[in-house]
Amino acid sequence: MSKIAILHPHITVKWWAVKTLLEIANYLKSIWDDVTFYTLDLDRNNCFPEMTNGLNIKNLNARWYRKIFWMIKLVFLLRKTDIVLAGNSPMHFVWALAKILHPGMKVAWFLQNLPVYYMDQNKWIYTSIKKSLEKMIIRFLDLILVNSSFIQSEVAKNFGKKSEILYPSIDVNFFSNDHQSLEENYTLFTYSRLVKWKNVELAIRTFAELQKRYPGLKLLIWGDWEEKERLQEIAQFFPDVQFLWEITQEEAKALLQRCTVFLFTSTIDAFGLTILEAMSMEKSIVSLACGWAMELIWNWENWYLARDEEEFIKYADELLSDPEKRQNMWIIWRKWAIEHFSLESMYNRIDELF
Repeated sequence: MSKIAILHPHITVKWWAVKTLLEIANYLKSIWDDVTFYTLDLDRNNCFPEMTNGLNIKNLNARWYRKIFWMIKLVFLLRKTDIVLAGNSPMHFVWALAKILHPGMKVAWFLQNLPVYYMDQNKWIYTSIKKSLEKMIIRFLDLILVNSSFIQSEVAKNFGKKSEILYPSIDVNFFSNDHQSLEENYTLFTYSRLVKWKNVELAIRTFAELQKRYPGLKLLIWGDWEEKERLQEIAQFFPDVQFLWEITQEEAKALLQRCTVFLFTSTIDAFGLTILEAMSMEKSIVSLACGWAMELIWNWENWYLARDEEEFIKYADELLSDPEKRQNMWIIWRKWAIEHFSLESMYNRIDELF
């Protein structure tokens, strides 16, 4: 029986990269039993408790000044492990050392955010050193996993390596529209980490342009991070822009059910799970035509991907004003989410890879 270890530095905040690794861990546990999740920081109550409570999670509880020592300890803890799946930095340096010491171990690196990490404008010395080290250790890998063909092309460009796609999933049974709760008229909704490249300011500008045309128009923004205060300052003169913090998955579903149009504003997302959740909830979506969102296109007539801000606002306007157009999109998108991004489809892919 294979002994499997999954590594991620933090299980504290509801990041989708963490959620995907937790889903993988739970599925592998149902097959092999001996699955251990190692992390440097853990908050079971805040970070997907429905997924963490049944897992064997080893919390190293390492403060920043002790992390290097705990990472070395983790290298030795992994010595009897057959398969290691690592997520975000610095955990990939842990498996590199473990692989050198224990060559029989199989290691996989799941890359979910390479484009942000390797952005051309990121010229920090720290980042340059890190990139150089990554290019050195990548030769020890048995498998590189990516979450989209967008990331796959970035891996080929930056590392000259082949990779396998494992699309993240959503719970399509949970994210389903019961059609019993009434959709609110003229409500825009977006949620993500509030960082600069998520471009949430575009949602506020869209609201500002359309509010006069649609009396009672609301914009709901769920998220937290470094841009929170700046975005609140921009929106301070718009009482119908509401910021929401620390909501549950059930509340997120309820907000999706209420909204008229979902806005996806990110400029360089590796994979936007929020789009899939909106699709599964049969919601109309406006997105920028960049990054992985382009992978969802199979029929341009059924999508609203904007090339610039002006087109983004125009598409939001079209969908707000035309209920029939919104309804025509719903069934198609729900079917697409079930076929390609359900938990079952992800589990089938894991079986192929592992």
